[in-house]
Amino acid sequence: MPKINLTLYPGKELKEMLDAHMDSGKKYPIGASLSFEDDKEKSGFTFFEEITFPANTKVGLTAWAGKNKNDKTVLNISVEDFEADYGKFMERTAKKKELSDSSFDKF
Repeated sequence: MPKINLTLYPGKELKEMLDAHMDSGKKYPIGASLSFEDDKEKSGFTFFEEITFPANTKVGLTAWAGKNKNDKTVLNISVEDFEADYGKFMERTAKKKELSDSSFDKF
């Protein structure tokens, strides 16, 4: 299987953390699938459905902070249809604009 790199652009808070990580010269991943020294079978990430992306397929990628079933902080990466993802992006953008416009009502 070839190695595949996905590039995501972080939000402001995550960007600050990533910049500090890189500026300090750290050379280890900020996240990875689970790996256990004593249990190779439980290590790694398993896809339970076949996933195929034909060449030139445009997708939307998002990363979310979350918690797993053991209340541990995790980074979730979503890959979805570009049109659906772009629609959600536009909704978030409109909400941000609406909130920033309504902040002037306080003065």
